[in-house]
Amino acid sequence: MLDFEKLYSTTARETKKSAIRELLKLADRPEVISFAGGWPSPDLFPVDAISDLTVKVLKDRGRKVLHYSKAEGEVRLKEELIRYMAKDGVQAAPENILVLTGSQQGLDMLPKAFVDRGDVVFVETPTYVGAIQSFANYGTRMVPVATDDEGMDPEALEKAIQEWKERGEGGRLKMVYLIPDFQNPSGITMSEERRLGVLEVAARHGLLVVDDAPYRDLRFEGESVPSLYTLDKNESVISLYTFSKTLVPGLRVAWAVGPKSLIDKFTTLKQSVDLCSSALAQHVVAEYLAAGMMEQYLPKFIDDYRAKRDIMLKAMDEYLPKLDGLKWTRPQGGLFIWITLPEHLDAEKLFHAAVKEDVAFVLGSAFHPYGGLKNCFRLNFSFAEPDRIREGVARLGRALDVFAKASA
Repeated sequence: MLDFEKLYSTTARETKKSAIRELLKLADRPEVISFAGGWPSPDLFPVDAISDLTVKVLKDRGRKVLHYSKAEGEVRLKEELIRYMAKDGVQAAPENILVLTGSQQGLDMLPKAFVDRGDVVFVETPTYVGAIQSFANYGTRMVPVATDDEGMDPEALEKAIQEWKERGEGGRLKMVYLIPDFQNPSGITMSEERRLGVLEVAARHGLLVVDDAPYRDLRFEGESVPSLYTLDKNESVISLYTFSKTLVPGLRVAWAVGPKSLIDKFTTLKQSVDLCSSALAQHVVAEYLAAGMMEQYLPKFIDDYRAKRDIMLKAMDEYLPKLDGLKWTRPQGGLFIWITLPEHLDAEKLFHAAVKEDVAFVLGSAFHPYGGLKNCFRLNFSFAEPDRIREGVARLGRALDVFAKASA
């Protein structure tokens, strides 16, 4: 048999199985209540509406939508995206938009377009595991920057940049990667002051700012904060959006918005990856937007997730033991709550205790480029049913109580 190991590229050899996913296999049993996935609730999917729109699109222009599309995306969808984003203050032209097959495709394009092995990207602490994987695949050196309840600290970013330059470790500084709205995994929202501060630091050092915004429309309460794209004055921001969390993930319709020259380069890269995104899916989403269905269905998502968040937070207040140093975020939107344990407790050991109680979560170390945050973990509240949320938190509380006493 051919020895494939000798033939693999450096990227393939360095790409490892996720230790977190291997752990989660332990929880892959029907009796386990899982708060691990970042999934929307399938009960909210507008199945009938999508079915009707698909039939309409096929009937009206079946031969077109079943053919190849343009790499940059269908004009019909771009027109609707421009109108949709304008409601959030984003002014864009068709040449500023690239349709993606899921926003993860955009995350893969970022290092492909900008990173040579050893180049540097600054990230929040914690940050999205999918971004970590994409950057790691291209040999990116990720620098975690201090982040609190208001988001990444611009002063900490400036310090991290200066320290990197002083160490002289090589590698060009390329970008700052952020999830400013209801962050995955922490659930926090970056303040406007912090957004402006990070933009200023990035502009001074010639860095691209990546605004990953899958949850921006899922606000339950509080005032909306202007997006990084609308605050940017230097054409140095690229934003990634998706309908996976606000419509359905199965259509795989997402898009990038940025300066024309950057979008042109991304379009060229996309041509060698998948040629184009599904024309059928793009036209179905365009019809959905044109018919005003986002305004009809999105409030249902928001109401459902707000109620589930409240149930989870109330259950956590009720069932989790009172420990010095135990705390969690209280997000104003999105899908996630971030839990910080007392420093001496290891979330991986708690995970094994929790699985014995038939409840699961994602370890905080998955959201750090180098496996830090070992006393943290993430809970998702959007997928499980309300009664399962309460029961799952109760199980987690029992597991944490026993584990904390045994670790004292």
